[in-house]
Amino acid sequence: MKTYSLASICRRFVVLLSLLAALPTVATYAQDSALKVFSQGAQPLADALEVFSEITGIDVAAQSFLLKGKSAPALEDEYTANKALSILLSLSGLEFRFTSESTVAIYKSSKENQIVNLEAVRLVGSDPKRYAANSASSISGNEVPLDQTPRSIQIVTEQIILDQGAQDLRDVMRNFSGVVTRNISGGTTDTFLLRGVEVGNIFQDGFQLDAGTTRIQTSNIERIEVVKGPNAILAGESQAGGLINVISKRPKEDARHVFSLNFDEFGQRVFAADSTGSLNDESSLLYRFVASAEDSETFRETDRPADIKREVIAPSLTWKLNESSSLTASLEYVSAELPFDNGTVLQQSADGQFFIPKVDRSVRFGEQEDISDMTQRTHTLEYEHTFANDWVFNAIFNQQSAETQLHSTGGNFGISALTPGIPIVTSLLLAPSSLNFNAVPEDGLLLRSVFEIDSDRDLRRLAFRLTGETEIGSTLHNIALGADYNRRESDSTTRNDYSTAAEAGFGTLPGLPSLPGVFFPTFNALDLSNPVYGLVQSNLLETRRNNFLNTQSGAFITDNITFNEQWHALLGVRIDRFEREGQSTTLFDNIPPVPGLPGLETVATFESETTIDSDRDPLSEVSPTLGIVYQPLDQLSLYVSYSESFVPQFFATPMGEILETDPLESDQIEIGFKGSLFDELFNFNLAYFDLNRTNVIGEYDPFTDTLAFNDLEARRGIELDANVQFASGISLIFNYAHALEAEIKEGSFTGNTPRNFPENVANLWATYEFSEGFLRGFGIGGGVTYLDSRFINDNNTFELEHYTTVDFTAFYYLPIGNDSQVKLQAGVKNLGDEEYYTPNNGPVTLGVGTPRTAYGSISYEF
Repeated sequence: MKTYSLASICRRFVVLLSLLAALPTVATYAQDSALKVFSQGAQPLADALEVFSEITGIDVAAQSFLLKGKSAPALEDEYTANKALSILLSLSGLEFRFTSESTVAIYKSSKENQIVNLEAVRLVGSDPKRYAANSASSISGNEVPLDQTPRSIQIVTEQIILDQGAQDLRDVMRNFSGVVTRNISGGTTDTFLLRGVEVGNIFQDGFQLDAGTTRIQTSNIERIEVVKGPNAILAGESQAGGLINVISKRPKEDARHVFSLNFDEFGQRVFAADSTGSLNDESSLLYRFVASAEDSETFRETDRPADIKREVIAPSLTWKLNESSSLTASLEYVSAELPFDNGTVLQQSADGQFFIPKVDRSVRFGEQEDISDMTQRTHTLEYEHTFANDWVFNAIFNQQSAETQLHSTGGNFGISALTPGIPIVTSLLLAPSSLNFNAVPEDGLLLRSVFEIDSDRDLRRLAFRLTGETEIGSTLHNIALGADYNRRESDSTTRNDYSTAAEAGFGTLPGLPSLPGVFFPTFNALDLSNPVYGLVQSNLLETRRNNFLNTQSGAFITDNITFNEQWHALLGVRIDRFEREGQSTTLFDNIPPVPGLPGLETVATFESETTIDSDRDPLSEVSPTLGIVYQPLDQLSLYVSYSESFVPQFFATPMGEILETDPLESDQIEIGFKGSLFDELFNFNLAYFDLNRTNVIGEYDPFTDTLAFNDLEARRGIELDANVQFASGISLIFNYAHALEAEIKEGSFTGNTPRNFPENVANLWATYEFSEGFLRGFGIGGGVTYLDSRFINDNNTFELEHYTTVDFTAFYYLPIGNDSQVKLQAGVKNLGDEEYYTPNNGPVTLGVGTPRTAYGSISYEF
């Protein structure tokens, strides 16, 4: 918010009085419904308004400096004067008001610092307003202009998602600089790396989702905001890499309805519907209904392709209680049955070199029955009240519940070729030196074990926020106050595959008869070069029960200070209190050492129920953030900021013991500049960051029951994010990240490079859409993504190769009547059929990148 001199304020006050005097006649003048025929191409706004006056006979009053340098899109149809003006001004940030039946005044929009209304103006083809937004709410919950925020924040809107044919969050995240996708949890959840740091907890509408949340589809996404680096203000505990906030679709007053069908060559079939509008004449009751259904096959297969079945139902309702208060209720129901697919594995040659096996990318090393079946519900109730002084109060209740049943035939480690006729467990016990926990021997086998996990999770959050502006002396303060309470409860049961001594082929071994109920883990061997499926016969026994309750309460205050037109500052602090309690019950324990059978105690177990309490002392943390913005020009901002964050940590060993650790703590200094040129058609953010993390959990050694820690990790780099919207119909997104330093400074792997941090990541996406002529409504688009090589583990034993993928798409908007259109789209992802891999849960397995895929879609909008 800018400050003004007394003379400037007086002039604006006179203008305001003039506009207010015209208000009583606005409704009358604006109701002219006569249609006029327009046929004019894209051109400077001043010229377009002259043509508008000639066609309609309406005089346009506008100060010349307002129109200078601005452009107007083409008009090629019948429109009312109101609709034609709305379209002509859609790229300018200007608004209009009729001051008489034959005169209209053009003025600067009072909403220039608010999020662009993505539903406002309909055109034949893509609406330019649906590509960009210039404010974000993911710092503290209140809308703040991006150019006055001393942090790197990027936004991707729904229109970009549609142009790229993105079906889930993974497809969208490439539009943000430095993003690396991880394939953990068998590819059933969303996990990314920002600035080389894992971000596994995605936020939705400002609330942190459970870490086990199923992969997010795009059908209910309005936009995605990403704040780079530590950001504890909004929700307390948060990862150092950044915050990914998915903004859901909510009711709009303007009616809009979209139905779409998406498909690809591997058997993807997704139907989606999105409808919004008003339920009464007064527009006091608004609705939104979003739904999607997927019944697909994928390119990954065992003896047959893997199946995906997902349904999303997301209704929401806004009731405007009066002019100053509203109540919004929403529900998101998700049912997802996804293949649990750990991808491929590493192999190791006789001379110790690691490599990826030369098998077809479609081959799965699990079984067809490996599935994650989840049902997830999210309820939100939000009350909003605007006071007479324009301060806004929000009270929000949010609940997310989920039930998951997971079955997996996971690859644990490799082993040298088995001696014929000797049971697999015997080979394991008699030749422990042949085990490889990092890869499968080149002439060996992948040992797999079956396990199941049933889990129930319940998250309940209550948040209160008060935001508004006030003047203190000569400074303007945009203040946000907030308090919240989070309660997370989880229950889970684990079952593993065990055999008795006789079933394992031991018969009677010395020492074993004195221990009743001795069991051995059962492993299934798979030949990578000739996998045979359907032979696994498991004997699943309940091995563990967990119940945990986490509670977190916090309060924060942020102040965006405007000193004058050039100087702004952000000050904020959050205080949190975190408590954790629970129990872990293990139903088996290791047997004592048996004379003559060394190593037996590491694998043989006997029935023994042991319950370990996991209560920890309350943890309190203070997380500050501060920054300064200098704007030498209206279109350019230079900034510097400092921020901190924390994450409470604990680690569950394979035997159920909870190893408590100190919280992971992070701090960051960021320096950058951002700009908006050519009437906000070109926007960019260039940032330098210096990010440090302490007390990072590394690797667990099951034989010594110890954790490896990185006491200090340092990451420095630069990132560039830019988007360009040309009046000629060209839209371009470009981002680039370069690592200047990535080193483990202290700890178990001192001197090494932190895992999964590539030196260079770049992405370019561009579309061109014809706005006039016989090709009007036709567009083409394409993108290139480059990801540099990176280590998959902290001990730097294996490095994934760099790769480049190319995408292409073409689309056509076919107008049907004045207010509806059909969009036909086809494209190819990974046009060059590049082979690439993504980091996975551990050093043995790797996610497999999608091969060349042709896809298509058809949508109807009215």
